[in-house]
Amino acid sequence: MTDDFRKRMEKSSKRTMAAIEQQSAMGWRFAERTRQTTKIREAIEGIEELSGMVCDDGSCKSVFCMTCRKNKQASLYRQYRNRVKRFTDDDEAREHLRYTTILHELVPVSFNGIIAEESSLHDIELSVARFREGLKSIDRHFHKHDLWARGTIHLELVNMELFRFASLSGRITTKQRTLKDLETDLGVSADYYVLVHSHILFDTNGLDDKKFGGYIRKRWDVNLKQVDVSRLTKFYIDDDRFTEHTVEDAIKNISRYGYNGSNAKLTYSTNWGGSRKVYTKQQRKDAMGQINNYVEGVKGLDLLDEKLTKGEIRFLIKAHNRFTDDGRGLLVSIL
Repeated sequence: MTDDFRKRMEKSSKRTMAAIEQQSAMGWRFAERTRQTTKIREAIEGIEELSGMVCDDGSCKSVFCMTCRKNKQASLYRQYRNRVKRFTDDDEAREHLRYTTILHELVPVSFNGIIAEESSLHDIELSVARFREGLKSIDRHFHKHDLWARGTIHLELVNMELFRFASLSGRITTKQRTLKDLETDLGVSADYYVLVHSHILFDTNGLDDKKFGGYIRKRWDVNLKQVDVSRLTKFYIDDDRFTEHTVEDAIKNISRYGYNGSNAKLTYSTNWGGSRKVYTKQQRKDAMGQINNYVEGVKGLDLLDEKLTKGEIRFLIKAHNRFTDDGRGLLVSIL
């Protein structure tokens, strides 16, 4: 047996073993109450490209490393805080700042072999690049208004088969309807997708809300549910408790949520944000007749609450880690 032939056989054997292990991992479910950090460590175990992940010194840059995640959240908070310092008070900040969510697109993904997985990861990279180009178009369109923006791109793994099953109950959430519409617009049907979306805080610098929101919706909002542009909420009603929400509270929450790794708590959820509560925007007049925006949280039913398998977690980590070495990661900005 020649050395060249032996090397080819060894390489083929490694590929076969990797494919078998990958399929096994896709069905591997963790025991209840397994810690999130344990799930992540076991998902990356033995994977060479992920061997340097989960560090103690902030060097791996992955959002699935709790040290690096906290560093990224702190950095984003500082950028928001520096911007807020430009305003004289919270009311002026609320006049300028708009928290914007954009559901960019669903990317079909497959785990059927190493080649299919690699192709899926490449498709996610292309989708993120298209989103960045779209963000540049916002900057170009409103270049005279000196927009400022900071935010993050999220990659959420969607098991559409589970979502279809959950719909059989007859109770369909807004998230389920939106994902179904996005899939219909895509014109394909797959078991798994990655939802490429973003959460960005804009300083619109006095730009008219209708012009700002209208352009973004024209660019993305195919089914009228892909874009949400909101002022920073001043009040919350949660469990019948009425509380004031400062701009400082808002930027802390936004910066934390910006790097939560998507798929909150490594689960699938039929509610946005992975919450068991459904939050709706409302308006209320105060004693002076001024209209104030507030958000009300009411208990909702999550029809899934399904945990990701070992293989699904591994793929989600690989997808995010594709962006850790380019300097920007999943941060997006308009200077």
